[in-house]
Amino acid sequence: MITSAEHACGAVYVAFGEVYLLQALHSISTLQRHNPDLPVLVVHNVVGDVTLPAGIDATMCMLRRVEAVSSLNREYKSSFHRLSPFERTVFLDCDTEIKGSLSRGFEFLDFADIAIRPEPAPYAMSVTEMDPEEAGALAYHFGEFNTGVIFAKRSLAAMELLDTWNENVLKNNKRDQKHFVRSVSVRRETVIWPLSAAWNYMRYDVRTHARASLLRRDPYIWHYMDYSYSLAALVGVWEIARETDRLHLVKSWPYVKRHIVRPFMTRYAGMKVIDKIRAIPRKIFHGLRGRTAL
Repeated sequence: MITSAEHACGAVYVAFGEVYLLQALHSISTLQRHNPDLPVLVVHNVVGDVTLPAGIDATMCMLRRVEAVSSLNREYKSSFHRLSPFERTVFLDCDTEIKGSLSRGFEFLDFADIAIRPEPAPYAMSVTEMDPEEAGALAYHFGEFNTGVIFAKRSLAAMELLDTWNENVLKNNKRDQKHFVRSVSVRRETVIWPLSAAWNYMRYDVRTHARASLLRRDPYIWHYMDYSYSLAALVGVWEIARETDRLHLVKSWPYVKRHIVRPFMTRYAGMKVIDKIRAIPRKIFHGLRGRTAL
């Protein structure tokens, strides 16, 4: 049993559904490659025995099964601080790969309650969002944070903010990032350290950073989001599925359609449109824009 007395720092994943558990196990294998002494807690709802692949140190990985349907994953994600046995926790989304030591991330908590990356461009409101106008105004003024990577310590201010986040999610289990902004707006005593892109490097960073950027090659955490941006992740998840006798899951058409075909088609169709726009001569483009304005 991993306890906070034995390990002051640790990682927590919430993996609801077998396919997300496969992604979490792949992420853990990359985490242990660079952080062999960092313990891990995986909260999951998969029925039956879960076999850890050979690449994961079972002595440093604790599995905790909960009785909950997969649609409640956000409710458990927003309560990771209550599930964690560690004094300092890094919450990681399942679709991440760890590419370096996370020790400096925990050091941010020496002078902050929570460390999290601000979103460069807050997402638009959806029709399912609770109070979309209010949520949009909060995101406009306070910004937004990507909740795929969160460093948090067991301070009163951090626990109160995260408890408020969980309360908001319980009221409406949609768009947990908007609920995080709501929590920040009322828990202003919490000291939040803004993480750089290196700690939560995402797909739009690939498009915006220069090809020669060191971050393209060496972020601490690569939040790939979908396989169209990381063939290595697809291969890694495939190998985990093979080792744990769950290869049938990633071979099924719903999985292939949602996690492989759709992301690739969406990405490359969008890039094709962008390439066509870039091919339009500058003068013609400005002329078209002028006519459109009229």
